[in-house]
Amino acid sequence: MKKLFLALVVLFSFLNAYTQSEPFGLTLSQDQFDLIRTDILPTFDHERLLAEDTEIEEKGGRTNFGRIIPSGMNEENVGVWTDLGNGDRIWQYRFKSEGAKGLCVYFNDLYLPLGSSLVFYPADRSYVVGPFGNHDCKANGKFMVGEILGDEGVLEYYEPSTVVGEARIGMHGIAHLYRYVYGSEEEQRGGGSDVCEVDVNCPEGAEWTAERDGVVRLQITEGQFVGLCSASLVNTTAKDCRKYILTAMHCGVNVSDSDWDLCSVRFKYQRASCGSGSAPTLNNRVGVNFLADSNDGGGDTGSDFLLLELEDEIPSGWNPFFCGWNAETSAASSGVCIHHPSGDSKKISATSNIVSGTYSATGFHWRVVWHETETNWGVTEGGSSGSPLFDPNHRIVGTLTGGGSFCSSPSSPDYYGKMSKHWTANPNAADQKLKVWLDPNNTGLLTMDGSYVHAGASSPCDPSITSVDKDIQFDDMKIFPSICDALLTINVVNFRNITEVRVFDNSGKMVKTLGLNQPSISMSTDDLADGLYYITFVGTEGRFITQKFAVRH
Repeated sequence: MKKLFLALVVLFSFLNAYTQSEPFGLTLSQDQFDLIRTDILPTFDHERLLAEDTEIEEKGGRTNFGRIIPSGMNEENVGVWTDLGNGDRIWQYRFKSEGAKGLCVYFNDLYLPLGSSLVFYPADRSYVVGPFGNHDCKANGKFMVGEILGDEGVLEYYEPSTVVGEARIGMHGIAHLYRYVYGSEEEQRGGGSDVCEVDVNCPEGAEWTAERDGVVRLQITEGQFVGLCSASLVNTTAKDCRKYILTAMHCGVNVSDSDWDLCSVRFKYQRASCGSGSAPTLNNRVGVNFLADSNDGGGDTGSDFLLLELEDEIPSGWNPFFCGWNAETSAASSGVCIHHPSGDSKKISATSNIVSGTYSATGFHWRVVWHETETNWGVTEGGSSGSPLFDPNHRIVGTLTGGGSFCSSPSSPDYYGKMSKHWTANPNAADQKLKVWLDPNNTGLLTMDGSYVHAGASSPCDPSITSVDKDIQFDDMKIFPSICDALLTINVVNFRNITEVRVFDNSGKMVKTLGLNQPSISMSTDDLADGLYYITFVGTEGRFITQKFAVRH
């Protein structure tokens, strides 16, 4: 009792000095932090979950990686409030689900008044997810925060005195994630997917940077289940940048409208370099609307497509690309798939073997066999479902239903529902045909190119638009000296239109990546061996320009 009393005295003294410059829980000493009560939530038998989810996948279902612990909890019936002495308050809810590899929180009634903020962090307080504020709240109250690593976390809400009592923090449930949650150890070895997968920013992806920006990861709830799929933004003949997301129907069979409100769409989830660098996890939007599907049981009697629309706007800084498509019936000579295997950061797989095949319904799928490339032999995995297959003209010709490719058997085929069958051929209603949505003006076009967003244009996703401020030219890129021993100077006239700078050695291996936030930067070459190097500037439109220099110490 004496120890508790002393700790409370110390905490009270601390409150008088606290300012809201960082989360309150991160400013506490360990003794003070340990005073926060931890609610013990139900847990799960991971072996049983794996067996259950493996059976679902083997039957052609979605890849699940967690379960939701239902909740009727809110800021009034769980957690603790702390008065900061000036009228401001802090609410903290600390909880644990034994053995979880990760946690996330789903809300069904979230309202954060102006000036308030919500964060989520693991019990070791090593990092923070958030802050989230009033601009993140939706009229329907639905939202999701996470994931964090480990089995214990803290939700923390800061409330200024001017809005006391206005917040609502109603929780739908807390997700216990038991696999496919990746920390620094997995990232250091290349991510959590299998070892043969190829990062999208490896040389194989150099000509696919635009399509890379159009592929997203979906985290889908269905009742108690939490699952993963891949998807892509798609353009329309109206060229209007409607926030359409194309994936596979089997990713969403039995998902209700209220579940779609909790679907998380992750953008730009890719490692900065080939085989190194972390992948940002904070570019998420929550909530989609169901538009149409193939009504085929998820590929049983058709081509297995699902079309969704993102509810919220996509920040322009995320540089979204709306992918083109090809609904013609002829097979492509080759192609690539960009995907999130096992929910991991973005990967790329390549093929020169695409023929008509049968997954379940005859002739509704492309049969694809992957081949070895410069970096490795990319395949697909659970979580890759719904990912786009691009033809040599950078247009989507199919979406992944399933198959047998693994790193241990990379030549086993995968099956992609044909875009030509998505178009009008499935056993779905007339208003569910994909043509209705992607060709809203009934132009009869069967091919469409992709586009970045041209803000202010009457047709903001018109692929034919080229603007001076977005087009990069060789002469705009100046590097010197051509032979350097310590520093390479890089000058770029229109630096804002460069998404990334990549440096390759003479063998084609990428050795550095850089970002440009000003027209002139210097790059150290001390860590580069003597020899010839290539520097590639990647523009926002997907164009890239390469120059060369030499290092001689």
